[in-house]
This record gives sequence, C-alpha cells and structure tokens, in this order.
Amino acid sequence: RVTFRSTLVDRIVTKPGPGDDPLLVIAEPYHLLAIEGDDSLEERLPLRASGLNVAYTDDLDSYRTRKVRVLNGSHHVMVFLGLMSGKGNVKECMDDATVSAFLERVILGEVIPTIDGADGELRAYAETTFDRFRNPHLDHRLSAIALNSCAKVQVRLLPTIKDVVAAGGDPTRTAILDNFSWGNCDKPDRLGALVLALRRRRAKHSGP
Repeated sequence: RVTFRSTLVDRIVTKPGPGDDPLLVIAEPYHLLAIEGDDSLEERLPLRASGLNVAYTDDLDSYRTRKVRVLNGSHHVMVFLGLMSGKGNVKECMDDATVSAFLERVILGEVIPTIDGADGELRAYAETTFDRFRNPHLDHRLSAIALNSCAKVQVRLLPTIKDVVAAGGDPTRTAILDNFSWGNCDKPDRLGALVLALRRRRAKHSGP
C-alpha cells in the first residue's frame, strides 16, 4: 500500500555565483523536513537514523505558518528597504545596522505574537533565522526575492497584518506596513509611492 504525505522543507538554497560551476547547488547547513504523520514512519523510512533533521507531525500547518511568516516574511520585510539602500543580497542587509534593526523589530515585535505556539521556541527560531541570513557563503540576491512580489506579499505579509489589526493593533503604528513605503512591488527597483511623495513634499518646502 502506498501513501502520499504532505511535507515541508525549510532550507535556503541559492544559485551558483558567476565564478562557480553552473551545475552546483549551494545550500546552507541548516535543514528541516517536516512530514505529515507519526513516528512510525521512521521504521519504513529511517530518515532520522541517517542524520537528517526530520519532524513527523500531525500539525504541518504550524510548521508552514512559522516558516512563511518568519523566514519568508523576513525576506519581504527587508527586500524593498534593502534595494533602496543599495544592498545586493540578504547578508548585506543583515550587516546593515538600520535594516537588521528594522527586521528584528518587525519579526520579534509584530510577527511572532501572531503565531500560535510557545513564544520561546518561536523567538529561538527567529534568532536562528537571522543567523542563517548572515551566512557568508549564501549569495541570496534581493533581486530574486523581489520577483513576483505582489503575489508573495499576499502570503508572507498580509496574513500577519490582518492578525495584528484583528488583535487591536494600530495600523498607523505597525512597522510591517512600512514595506509598502520603501518600494514598488511591481517594479522593485523603483521607489515606492509614499517615499516619492515624501521627497516631493520635502523638496517643495525646503526651497532653493
């Protein structure tokens, strides 16, 4: 009898750089494979015994929500601000005190409280994620992250924003909404409408 199990993979994989073999796949040391089912699956498919970080679970949605809102969400918290700041990849964003501080404020202060689960475990996952972003061997380009941002934002950021507002949060004081000020999700190399408006206003009132 064959069964088909839903799975989730949590691992950052980037394409080779200009000087690398084009057939290479560059992956970080961290990895997690979550599989829908109980520990009895290990008897038929001994993944843990082979040294892999595998979680058998009947609640795959919790792993998905954590990954999408924290890891993938982090990418779209930093991408527009990073591009507007002249950054090329994720590590450069993490090395910038302003961008990394903004990211930590959003993830730890706004995203984590919207996720069901033990607060300590979620914060530990977030801190681990920030460390993963600092990996000097991963050239995770912001230009790649920004592709198809209109669709990605609906999955990675909007559910958090809805939960923040539903919990009584003030949208005017929600830092995650600043993402829509930094850049234009259709054309991420251009400034967002709010930034352009602010610049025009400053230019108008500053005089010659």
